Amino acid sequence: MNNKRRLQTLKKVRSLKTNDIFKWRFNAEGEFIEASDTGAYLWEGRPGQFYWVWEGWTGSHDTNDIFFYDFSIPYVDDEIIDRTFTLGTGGLTFDHAFSKGNGQLDVAPAHSATVHIKLDPKTRQSEGYFETVFLGIHQSPEGKFSFERKIP
Repeated sequence: MNNKRRLQTLKKVRSLKTNDIFKWRFNAEGEFIEASDTGAYLWEGRPGQFYWVWEGWTGSHDTNDIFFYDFSIPYVDDEIIDRTFTLGTGGLTFDHAFSKGNGQLDVAPAHSATVHIKLDPKTRQSEGYFETVFLGIHQSPEGKFSFERKIP
């Protein structure tokens, strides 16, 4: 996805609703880490190209400790989505962004990812789960999410 979009997202002040969930863990027995903020929305990447985007993160620019996951699929229409996407098929992207200082983010794309997405665009309710593999120094999370899609 786009780092400019992530930086704009992080500047918005939002509060989690009590029923918003975006959490991950790094092994099946591990404790879940809950995002301090979430987002799900329709984003225009390039003129005329829209994507459904889901994201969750902890930290802030002030403390230079942003830890951010996001994934997206191409927007097709406003029909209900209830299916599993795999990285490399269906247009799924999955990234991990993190603070690198001076208000900048570095991004690591997933090596592999599977995400089950259930989204009703009319009620704006979204839920699902994910499993990813990142290479190098990045841990590979599994997680789940359930929250209302934001309308910009």
